[in-house]
Amino acid sequence: MAVEADPAARVDWAEATAVALPSGPGLPPVADDPRAERSFDPQDLPELIGQAGFLVSVDRAELLDALPLAWPGGVPHNSLAADVFYLDVLGVRPDPAQRGEWLAALHHRLLSQGTDSPAGESAVQLAAELAAAADLPWRTVWSRWFPTGRSGLVRAVPGPVETAEPGLLDGRQVVVSQDLDIPDEDVDAGIVPARTSYVWDRATGELLSGPHRRTAHQATAPAVQAEDGWERLSWSQGRLRAGGVACAPRFPFEVTGGVRSGDDLLLAGTNGLFRIELLAPVDPDGPAWASEPLVEPLAFEAPRALPPEASAPTAEWLAGPFTGSWQPSADELPEGLVDPGAREFLSRIGVPLAAGRGTLWTSQLPEEGLAEWDQESDEDGGTRHLYRLGQWLGGDLLLDGARGEVLLEDYDGDTEHAATSLTAFFVMLRLFCDPGRVIRQVNRRYAAEQVDRWLRTVDAEAVEGSWHVLLHEQHDLDPGLWGEEK
Repeated sequence: MAVEADPAARVDWAEATAVALPSGPGLPPVADDPRAERSFDPQDLPELIGQAGFLVSVDRAELLDALPLAWPGGVPHNSLAADVFYLDVLGVRPDPAQRGEWLAALHHRLLSQGTDSPAGESAVQLAAELAAAADLPWRTVWSRWFPTGRSGLVRAVPGPVETAEPGLLDGRQVVVSQDLDIPDEDVDAGIVPARTSYVWDRATGELLSGPHRRTAHQATAPAVQAEDGWERLSWSQGRLRAGGVACAPRFPFEVTGGVRSGDDLLLAGTNGLFRIELLAPVDPDGPAWASEPLVEPLAFEAPRALPPEASAPTAEWLAGPFTGSWQPSADELPEGLVDPGAREFLSRIGVPLAAGRGTLWTSQLPEEGLAEWDQESDEDGGTRHLYRLGQWLGGDLLLDGARGEVLLEDYDGDTEHAATSLTAFFVMLRLFCDPGRVIRQVNRRYAAEQVDRWLRTVDAEAVEGSWHVLLHEQHDLDPGLWGEEK
C-alpha cells in the first residue's frame, strides 16, 4: 500500500545523483561507497516508501542516504519520509542485524498518528502491514504519544506524562496518567504541584475520563483501585531499568518511565503514553541510543507555508494554546483608546488569557481591564495613552491607544516595538506557541527557523527585536515549549 505516491515529488535522477566517484588507475575501489550501487532508484522513493515490503527489506542506511536525493528541497513535513528522518536524528540507529528494532520504532510512529484523518488511517494501515510482514522484537499495542517532528491540531495528552499507573475502575482494567499542568495559586505559593490526570482503557487506549485537575484543596479524579504485579521502570544511563537492570527496549530520551508486568509494558514520557508488548527477550547490555547525531544529517525538513488561519485569525484559533479569552464590550474600553483596529480586535476577538505560555501573562485582564499605564505627548501636541496588557519577556506589554501599536517596556522605562497591532502580536504569539507540535533538541533549530520565517511575513521589524530573543537566544524562558532534555 503506497501512502506517498505523489508524482510531483519526483526529481530528475540524472541531476540529483551526480556523484563524483574515484576512477582511474591506481585509485582504491569504490564498491564500499554506499552511493556506488543502490538496491532502488531514489526517484522512485516517494512511491516505494509507503510500501511495507520495501520498508522491511531496504537497508536503513541506504534509505537515509536517498532522502536528500528524492527530496532535494527537504522531506515534506508530517510525511513518512520525515518519520524516517526523525528516527535517525533521535538516535534510533541499530546495526543491520537488529533492523527489527528500527521497524518496531517506525511502527510506533505510524500507530501514534491515530485514525482521526485519512492520512492517519493510511499510517495505521501501513503499521498493521509492517507488523504482519516484519519480525518485530516489540510491538506497540496502542499509543497516545505525539511523535517529535510531527504536528497536528490537537494532542491526545496536552503535556508531559509523569506517571502511568495501571488499576481497576468498576472492575475494568484502566491506566491513569498524570501530568504537570498550568501553575495555579497553590503552585505559585509553593504548596503543591497541580496535576492533571486522565483515565484510559488499558486494552484499547480509549480515553474514559479527564482531564481531572488535582490541587492542594481538591481531587476530582475517580477512585481507581491499585493493581499489584507491576514493576516500576525508571530512566537511567539511557535505558529504562528496574533494579538497575535494563528490562525494556531501547527508546530515545523522550520515554522517561513506566511499569512492566511480564511482556506487557505501559510507558510514558515527554510526548504522552503508550502500551507495548515484548515479542523477543530484551538485551540488557545493548547501548543506549545516541542523544544527538555524530554528524550533521544530509536530509532536512522542508519549509512549511504560513498556516491559513494566520491570515484571518479567529478568537478560537488565537486562544488555542491558552486558557480562554478576555473580550470586553465596546463600552468597557477606555476613552483614550481611539485606534479603530485595536477597539475592533478587543471587542470582536479578545485577548488570549495566558499564564506564562510564551512568557506572556494576561490573567489579570478580566478583573482589572485595560489599566492606563502612562500618558505621553504626541508629535501633534496631543496626548497618547498607553495601556497595560500584561507582562511579556519580563517587561510590561503596552498598547498605544492612538496608533494601536504593541510595545514592550523594560525595567528602565525604555520601550521597543513588539508588533504593529494587537492582531499582529497575537497571531505571532499563536504561531510561536502552537499547541499541535512537540519541540525537542533535535528539531529546535528547524522549529525556530520555521517560526521566524512565518513571523517575518507578519511583522519583520518585531522579529529583529524582542521576538529574536524568544526564537533564537533564550529557549529557557519557556522550557515547556522548547522542551527540556534529561
